[in-house]
Amino acid sequence: MKTIVRVRAPSNIAVIKYMGKSDTSVNLPANSSLSLTLDALCTMTEIEHSPASGFQLEWTGVSEMGGRSLRPLALQEKDRPKMERHFRRVLEHFGAPLAGRWQVRTGNAFPAGAGIASSASGFAALTLAIAAVIGKQQTPRSELAALSRQGSGSSCRSFEGPWVQWDHENAASVEWSLGPLTDLVILIEESEKAVGSSEAHQRVRTSPNWSGRVERAKSRLARIRSSLVEGDWKSFSSTCWDEAMDMHELFHTSEPSFSYWKPQTREVLAWLESIGAHRGDVKIGVTLDAGPNVHLLIPQRDEAFWLDKLEEHFPANAVMVDRQGAGAEVLFRRELPA
Repeated sequence: MKTIVRVRAPSNIAVIKYMGKSDTSVNLPANSSLSLTLDALCTMTEIEHSPASGFQLEWTGVSEMGGRSLRPLALQEKDRPKMERHFRRVLEHFGAPLAGRWQVRTGNAFPAGAGIASSASGFAALTLAIAAVIGKQQTPRSELAALSRQGSGSSCRSFEGPWVQWDHENAASVEWSLGPLTDLVILIEESEKAVGSSEAHQRVRTSPNWSGRVERAKSRLARIRSSLVEGDWKSFSSTCWDEAMDMHELFHTSEPSFSYWKPQTREVLAWLESIGAHRGDVKIGVTLDAGPNVHLLIPQRDEAFWLDKLEEHFPANAVMVDRQGAGAEVLFRRELPA
C-alpha cells in the first residue's frame, strides 16, 4: 500500500520576537515570544509514501494544489541535509521505519525568504504531514510543535491559534479578547533576504543592545498579554511598535551590522509614525519580521478603511490580506494500492 496525505500550515507573525537562542542545537529561545497565527498565508504540503528499499527522499515544488495557486518551494542542495535530518528526526521520534520512497510536493501561498515566516509554515506542514503518513496525526499538538521546533524554532507557534505564546520548550494558545484581527502585509520586496534568520540569531548577540534584551522582551510580553485580555488597543499598538524597533535595532548595531529595511520600508514606517501608530493613537499593531515587509495588525471591521489609506499613500505596493487562523491541519489521508 502507498499512503498520500495533504496538509496546510499557516505562517504566524510575532509581536514579541524570537531573536537570539539559548540552545542552538534544538532551537530554544533566549526569551519567550508571542504571535498571531495567520490563515491564508500558508504552506501546503503533500507526502506520498510507498514501499521501497532504503530511504529515498524526493522533493518537488508545486505551483498548484487542490485548486489553489502556490509559489513552488524547491529544495535547494544546501537545504537538503537539514530537511533530511528533520525527516529522520520525526520518523525516529515515533519509532517509524525510515525505509520507503517519500515524495514531497510543496508550495507557499506567499513569498519565501522575505520575512513572512516561511520556515515556520514550511516546517509545521512538513512535520504534520510526516506524522499523518505514519498514522500519528492525532498526536498532541504540543508534541508535534516541539518536534517541529527543532527544524525551525518559530514553527512551533503555527500548530495552534489565534494567539500563541512560546516559552522555552512549550508553545500554547493564550487568552485574548482584543477582537478578530486582520494582517495587512505591505510588500516592499519579495526577493530572498541576504542575511538568513539563523545567521541573524547569532549576530544580534554582538550588538551592544543585546544587554538587557531578554528583560525588555519579558516586560513587553507582560504588557501585550494584559492588552490582549483587556482589549487595550493603545497599549497593544505602542508595545508592538517598541518590540519591532528593538529587534531591528539589534540588526542595525550588530557586528557586522546589517539591515533588512529598504528605503520604502522607512517611508512606510515614517508615515505610520506620522499618524501616531507608535503611540497607539490608531488601532494598528505595526510589526516586521526579519525582512523588509511591514505588517499591520488591525480590527477586521477596519479592513476597507486601511486598504483605502494604503492605496492612497503607497499605490505601487501590493498588499496581502489575511486574517487570524486556528493552526495547522490535515486536509486528507488516503491509502491506495501501491
